[in-house]
Amino acid sequence: MRIGLKAVVALFTVAFVSCAVMPKELREERGERKITLKMVKEDLEIYRGSKVMWGGKIIRCENKREGTLFEVLQLPLDVEGRPKDVDRSEGRFLVLYDGFLDCAIYCPGREITVVGEVRDLQKGKLGEMEYVYPFVRAKKIHLWKRRKEEIDVYHYHYWPPPHPWCCYPWWCW
Repeated sequence: MRIGLKAVVALFTVAFVSCAVMPKELREERGERKITLKMVKEDLEIYRGSKVMWGGKIIRCENKREGTLFEVLQLPLDVEGRPKDVDRSEGRFLVLYDGFLDCAIYCPGREITVVGEVRDLQKGKLGEMEYVYPFVRAKKIHLWKRRKEEIDVYHYHYWPPPHPWCCYPWWCW
């Protein structure tokens, strides 16, 4: 009986993990996930030119002559390469994508995963304080679909109760 239960648990584990599939463009351009923002900020010369995979939430998007520039709040990545919905970060980084990406779509709050090359550290302002941003030249950028919770909140704000799809007893009489 124990062997059968272990086999079933192992089968479900394999099935669950195999459903977590990294998007094709990220699989093709595999970046090093072990190189962290903190490591680059502490010793740029070791990591300059390294290919990394970082992700997070877009803070700012700007179209420039050189391409599209993003300021991103770093978040740890899950097995698919998607930024986790957590309240911890190693900081912010800048990403330059060679080409045009529409900032109306790649807007603040959206989640992206970037595979790119560590180029430099750039000084900038974060509010009134000086801040050092690791700078990455993007090879691939994946924009993630909005999470279900974000969509539900959107519907709630624009469809006040009573909702046509959920009927509370005191509203249905």
